[in-house]
Amino acid sequence: MADTQKKLPQELTALVNYSLKILGENIQLEYGDAVFKEVEFIRKHYKSVRSASLTKKLKAHQTLTERLKKKKPQEKIQIAHSFAASLELINACENAYRSHRLGTMGPEKLSQPAEPIIFVLTAHPTEARSTASISILNEISKILRHQLEHNELSQDLETQMRHYILLLVKTLISKPKSPTVQDEADYIYSIVLKPETIDLMCQYYKAKQPVYFRTWVGGDKDGHPGVNEKVMLKSLSLARKKLLPIIKAHIERCHKSLGLVSSEKKKAASLQKKILSLSAHLAT
Repeated sequence: MADTQKKLPQELTALVNYSLKILGENIQLEYGDAVFKEVEFIRKHYKSVRSASLTKKLKAHQTLTERLKKKKPQEKIQIAHSFAASLELINACENAYRSHRLGTMGPEKLSQPAEPIIFVLTAHPTEARSTASISILNEISKILRHQLEHNELSQDLETQMRHYILLLVKTLISKPKSPTVQDEADYIYSIVLKPETIDLMCQYYKAKQPVYFRTWVGGDKDGHPGVNEKVMLKSLSLARKKLLPIIKAHIERCHKSLGLVSSEKKKAASLQKKILSLSAHLAT
């Protein structure tokens, strides 16, 4: 583990250290000095035995277990959440760095139609995150990618970063109840059916590059005993709720642009009438 740590890219290490520093400040702000010091003690204690033997690691774990048993339930939750948030932040840093290094092969760079790109998405009940935490981490990832691309953050983005990390401390990362099939489906949709993802899919479609998202989450009637036609319909309805605001936003932009047309007013008015009819249909 120690050797792996040394080989981490400097950019990634800096990104992780920067994010965790802000997280520590927010843990101290939200939970107080006592919890912050306990989180730091546990972190440093485990770090000190990173290269130790298995026996020493086990002893360290047992020592910390006994120490935590003496804590109040609320303190245990706050400590656990602090470490969960730190792991999510590290994952966000790694994803941002990976995206930065790989770059994006946009549809405008395609010289000819390529083989279909197929993403197969799945989920597991124990991995279901809350929709709120996913949204917060998405915003954090955007800021982290911007920092990697520009080597700095504006004061506004710095403020946003601190704001979103504070929200992460205040927000449950996982569902407070046992996830349902719909929870799993909602988790997938919150990732795939984002406006920027849909826009990129449309660009690839125009460039004649087939891109598909496939998943059995929410509709696996063969492999999941809890899935029937009613559950599948509810899962599809969740996808519809994600897609409708995106479609409506595009329709609204089209409607406004037609209002700017001075020539061929009759055609523009006719199209506006059809757009309003479509909007009314989507509202039902």
